[in-house]
Amino acid sequence: MRQFVPADFDKAASDLDRLKDIYFAAGADPAARDTAEAALAAAMRWIGVALDSYPLQGTRRD
Repeated sequence: MRQFVPADFDKAASDLDRLKDIYFAAGADPAARDTAEAALAAAMRWIGVALDSYPLQGTRRD
């Protein structure tokens, strides 16, 4: 698995800001909100994978 770099996190932050705006702009439209919620969940999973790509700091791997 490749290690993610700071630019990956900058892009993720930008995407999350955009998704947040879409989510709140969706208002009462259930389909738009469901789509935005699914996109946010996918982004959060991606961030989890990215964070897991970094070795733990201060721990030894035997």
